[in-house]
Amino acid sequence: MDQINQKEKTLVFCAAQDHALAVRDLINQMKQRTDPNHCQRVTANDGELGKMHLRNFQDNEKSIPTSESELCAIWSVPGTRKQLLAGLAEKGFGAEQLAEMQRIIDAEKSDIYDGLAHVADALTSHARGTCCARENSFA
Repeated sequence: MDQINQKEKTLVFCAAQDHALAVRDLINQMKQRTDPNHCQRVTANDGELGKMHLRNFQDNEKSIPTSESELCAIWSVPGTRKQLLAGLAEKGFGAEQLAEMQRIIDAEKSDIYDGLAHVADALTSHARGTCCARENSFA
């Protein structure tokens, strides 16, 4: 496990279905990530659930929003915000680092989403709540 980047996709081939189950359980016990679906077994015995996990593994584009309105809609859901912020913190970008980023780009009064968009895409930051107001105007 120490030699595997847990943020990257990895295939593990096992000798039998019971072996795959044991390996999956061991990896999920040793993982550092909090994702409950971090490691999944995909075997003939898993039927439709296994096929779903395989499709999710193969789909590199499924979770990448493609427009500002999609991002605003996603960001406006409190659970999504928490999940994104937890993921950033897990990668070393906690509240303190994000506040410092906002200060550096002169966006202390902006929503963190706008601050991240500014850094990622050189977009103009907006006052808190503007994104949600813009999203509601798309409906």
